[in-house]
Amino acid sequence: MIWGGRRFPEEFSELLRRPLRLAGEGTLRDGADRLAWFPLALKPEAAAGGIALLDLHNAPLLSPCRSAVPKKSISGMKKNYSEALAKTMSNSSAMLDGRRAAAARRAREIGLTAMRESQSLQECAERVSGFRLTQGPGLQAIRYLESDYVGPHNDHHPEQPHLRNGYVDLQITLTNDAVESRI
Repeated sequence: MIWGGRRFPEEFSELLRRPLRLAGEGTLRDGADRLAWFPLALKPEAAAGGIALLDLHNAPLLSPCRSAVPKKSISGMKKNYSEALAKTMSNSSAMLDGRRAAAARRAREIGLTAMRESQSLQECAERVSGFRLTQGPGLQAIRYLESDYVGPHNDHHPEQPHLRNGYVDLQITLTNDAVESRI
């Protein structure tokens, strides 16, 4: 493993096979698309090392998140095609940017928080998105096991002034060979 399996590297760029770039060297801000997907962007040993590190140190501290489709959203309908489905999910998760929570402490101990705050991660996200990012983004660990999922949702927050026009949501997904589909 590239970091000996004890800590994440200080710089996110150490995990990458090569710098991330959009086709045509534009940004998400420049085009109609607001989503970019970079399959296999991480070095294989980085993904494997990250999974092992998170499984060992963070997995026991994650809490189950279960939210099925509410039965009343279907059985309570009065008109065809009028459903408003809530976000559905089945996974385990923890917010890692608090000060006192055990999962947040562990994220600091294994270098995950420092890597999240690295200059190379900030530059990568800004280069791909085309937006200047604010300091102090949130950090969340989400673990999907066999049969876990997240359903379609929009994550639009019009009631929050700083988010109503959108935001950059960078998700770094570590998967092993057992994953059949990553979309």
